[in-house]
Amino acid sequence: MAEVVCLSLLALVSFAAVVLRRRCGYLFTGWFWYLGTLVPVIGLVQVWVQSMADRYTYWPGIGIYIIVAWLAGSAAVKLKIPRSILWAASILILGVLLIMTRNQVRYWKSSMSLYERALSVTKDNYLIQSSYGDLLRKAGHIQEAMGHLRRAVEIKPTFARGHSNLALALQEKGLFDEASAEFERALELKPDSAMTHNYYGIMLAEHKLYDKAVEHFIKALRNDGHFSGVLRNLCNAGIKDGKTSEVLEVIKSWQKKLPDNPELRYWEQQLEQAQGSK
Repeated sequence: MAEVVCLSLLALVSFAAVVLRRRCGYLFTGWFWYLGTLVPVIGLVQVWVQSMADRYTYWPGIGIYIIVAWLAGSAAVKLKIPRSILWAASILILGVLLIMTRNQVRYWKSSMSLYERALSVTKDNYLIQSSYGDLLRKAGHIQEAMGHLRRAVEIKPTFARGHSNLALALQEKGLFDEASAEFERALELKPDSAMTHNYYGIMLAEHKLYDKAVEHFIKALRNDGHFSGVLRNLCNAGIKDGKTSEVLEVIKSWQKKLPDNPELRYWEQQLEQAQGSK
């Protein structure tokens, strides 16, 4: 029912804008600016994971501002409102908007304050729960971080990034088995995540499980050849595990794609030296 009412209202306003286009050109321009620029941000073409965001109103909102500004100007002329009153009203409106803007901007002071604000005004926001939890983890507040990260995957169990972030927090708490389970779950949901493979590999290498670490570093490299640090992690784990031949094959396959990459050449030499010193 609500959808029918909304569609009927859209059709009615659009029809009025067309009919009145000669008398009220600003209505036609403003309304169809609004509708036209709204199309990419109403879910037909979704940007990343958000279906709604404050920033989606900035560009479409110009159309509404056009209508309001020209309508107010037209009404002021017809009603013969004195300029002094118009100036006073304009200053009052700008003052209110300035206060509201100042109040809103303080939430953007830092990522921490922004996430806290988002959590206070939204419900079951798995994305912010996970992002806030990861920020707390990086700040060293591991226990608090885990609460938010667990909440994120509770809200959306299929959120791979949330499981990966939770795994990192569990790892820092020394809970290896639980962290491994969360990494595995994240990779079940998104097996091509180079980031998750890399982080999982790092944890495995820290526990001297170099053979498994090598497997994940190879997968990370396969899914993102320019992933920062993966190449270094792979080669170090390969050298420590003695799997220099296997890693060399991976390096040489990448050299065919990137023959002028100095980092690949460096690690090839390191692996060959390690192989020769056996």
